[in-house]
Amino acid sequence: MLAKGYVIKTCRCPTEFADMLKSITRESFILAQQVNKIKFENFDNQACLPELLKKGRIFNADFEIRYEQKDNGDYELLVLFEDDAKIQSLSLDEKPYDYECSERAYNIFLWGRAKEIDQEWKFIEVRIPQELKYPEVDDLQEKDELVIKFYEYKTDEIPQFNRFIGVEKYVDKSN
Repeated sequence: MLAKGYVIKTCRCPTEFADMLKSITRESFILAQQVNKIKFENFDNQACLPELLKKGRIFNADFEIRYEQKDNGDYELLVLFEDDAKIQSLSLDEKPYDYECSERAYNIFLWGRAKEIDQEWKFIEVRIPQELKYPEVDDLQEKDELVIKFYEYKTDEIPQFNRFIGVEKYVDKSN
C-alpha cells in the first residue's frame, strides 16, 4: 500500500511569498531558472526573494514549493508534502489534493563528478564545456557523484509529480 501525498495549489503576492520563505528553517535547496540562467544551491531563507528567478523549486525532506512568477508579479505555487504538521509554518489555508506517494525515494543523477578547484567543489562532465556547481553536501570526495532524492506522487498508478526531498552523495549499495 502506498503512503499519502498532498498538493496545494495557491497564489501569493511577492510580500506574502517572501514571508512564507522566511519561515523555512530546515536545511533546504533551491533549483531556480529563467531563460538565460539556472541556479542550484543551498537555500538561504533570509536572502531569498531578490535571488529568486522566474520559476523554480525550494525543497527539503518535509515539503517542496514549486513557484512561477506571473506577469502581474504574483507567484503561483504548488506545495507538495506528506505530513500537514510539517507545513504549519507556511500558513496555507487551502484544501490539499490527495495522491498516492511512493514509500521509497528514487534518485535522479546529476551531471559530473566532484573535483576540488580553488578550495571549492565543482563537478566536471566532459560532455559539458564548463564546471558545474551544485549545493554543498557533507563528506564529499574526489570523483563522487550527487543525486536528487525524490518521491513519486501518483493517481491510479500513473505518475503525476516527482517531489524533490534532498541532494546527497550517491552511494552504490549494489556491492
